[in-house]
Formats: sequence, structure tokens, C-alpha cells
Amino acid sequence: MHEHRRRLLALLGTAGATTLAGCGFFDDGDTTAEVPKLTPEDGDSRDVFGASVGVSSDGTTAVIGAPFDEDPNGEAAGSAYVFQQEDGAWSEETKLAPEDGDSVDEFGFSVAVSSDGTTAVIGARFDGDPNGANAGSAYVFHQEDGAWSEEAKLAPDDGAGGNLFGASVGVSSDGTTAVIGADNDQYQTGEPEAGSAYVFPLEE
Repeated sequence: MHEHRRRLLALLGTAGATTLAGCGFFDDGDTTAEVPKLTPEDGDSRDVFGASVGVSSDGTTAVIGAPFDEDPNGEAAGSAYVFQQEDGAWSEETKLAPEDGDSVDEFGFSVAVSSDGTTAVIGARFDGDPNGANAGSAYVFHQEDGAWSEEAKLAPDDGAGGNLFGASVGVSSDGTTAVIGADNDQYQTGEPEAGSAYVFPLEE
């Protein structure tokens, strides 16, 4: 099994596996309703779909990462899926992958979505472009009139190999600010895994 995949599965553990399964029921007073379960149309073994999730504030848009998906950019290149809910029914809207994606980037390891569901920020913690092997990056996607497109690629000016920039991502409710974590950055301390986070303004 690929080393990165092995590490992620170990992190997920039993609780993560239960979450990924998306199974179960919830009680609402005296009634019991089945919980919707989302799966990708082109899902495959070891894609690790569900490793990261984000949802809009109104609960109608969900972005779900599959960091070990090999389609379209190679083994463990990763992808993310957008699902839309209408009248209580969920459907897959599109699949996101970066234009410059490459194998073992793990795009989709982290995801975040704005409150209105039109801006998604997606981390690729092992991307080597532009700052070196495993330096990491993050991508901004925007939705307009139902169509999603890649808007920007984010990477820090002082990035370096092994920083794992993109290990975590967040976006403001209005989609104008992104915060990206680099949990292995050695900035200032010089110590491994000291970590840092970067704030990026995004276009409205």
C-alpha cells in the first residue's frame, strides 16, 4: 500500500472509518429518518473519498475530498467532488481536479467552502510546484451559473520542501479570505513540525 495512504488510514482510525461510511439513523422526536449517504459516480477502491468535507451554511452545497483518487492526474493525485441538495435530494454536481495536478499531490486532503457555496479552497499538501517536494499548495475554485472553474493556485513566498502547506484550509463566509496551514513549516524555530499558517486575500 502506498506510504501516504497508509499514514492517512492510520490517522482516520475507527472513528474516521465510521464517519466515512456515513451510515446510521438519527432520532427526531418520535420519528427516525435515514441519513443520506453520498458516494461519487466514478468512485474506486482506496480513493479515500470523505477524508475531508465542507458544507455551505445553508446546507445545500457539499465539497468532499478524495485525496488518493488517481483520475485524472495519476496515483494519489487526488480530487474533490461537489454535491448539491435540492428539495431534500442530493446529487453530484461536478468533480474538481487542478489543471497542473500530478501523482502523489493528495489534492483534496483538506477542503473548505464559503457560506454561499460558490468558493471552494482545496489543499494539496504534497504538491511540489512551485516550492519543492512536499512543499504543498492550495487551489481556489469558484462557481458561477452552475459551472465550477479553477480561479487561483496559492503557495507562500517563503515556501520550502516538506512544509506540507495545504494540510489544512479555511475560507471566510464571504469567500474573500483563505487561511492555509503548513504544519511541518520550520519557520523561525528551525524545528521540524513547528508549523505555520498563511492568510491570503481572495477576489470577490
